Amino acid sequence: MGLSERDVNLMERTFLVTGVFLAVIFSILCLALLLWPAAGFAAETKSAAEAKPPAAKHEFAGTDKCKKCHKLQFETWEKTKHATAVNTVKKMPKDLKVDPEVAVVTDTGVQFVKTGEFKTCLSCHTTGYDEKTGKAVHEGVSCEACHGAGADYGKVAIMKNREKAVAAGLTIPTEATCRQCHRADNPFEKEKFNFDKRKGKVHEHKKKSEGAK
Repeated sequence: MGLSERDVNLMERTFLVTGVFLAVIFSILCLALLLWPAAGFAAETKSAAEAKPPAAKHEFAGTDKCKKCHKLQFETWEKTKHATAVNTVKKMPKDLKVDPEVAVVTDTGVQFVKTGEFKTCLSCHTTGYDEKTGKAVHEGVSCEACHGAGADYGKVAIMKNREKAVAAGLTIPTEATCRQCHRADNPFEKEKFNFDKRKGKVHEHKKKSEGAK
């Protein structure tokens, strides 16, 4: 018994639809196989990143330890306003007025109007200030305020190697370091902060005979 033309057309359409369906399934499987290794690698990388412990917090050493090896720097710094920066806060009159469009001064700090940021005065006028305890490592802008907490990099063997010292927490001060406090919107800056001009006033780096200016 022969097939009618209608039956033949139906069979052709069935084969065509089946072929297209199988081709789509095959394509999806191939794509999944290609993406599987990449997805596995991404998941593994993310897992490794999550498993990595956070960087250890470096402890402060204090100026007494710094001055043992950096006598010149300590003695010249000790005569600067940085060393006694906390006195500025203590002597600040309660009726101090600043541009209300720049900042609002409160008993505990400064509220910057444009950014909405609140900054405690002592965070810039002390070293290692802890807002939770209200205590600071040093009442002034000391060595570690600019160079980072030094308990880990302060050892002689580490300090001799800058790369090791940086890895242990040493900060090489840049203009950005200073501008954390000497900000453009700081209402107490009497003159525009000039990093190149003022960086040499923090402390001497060399003895006069060695070419220090």
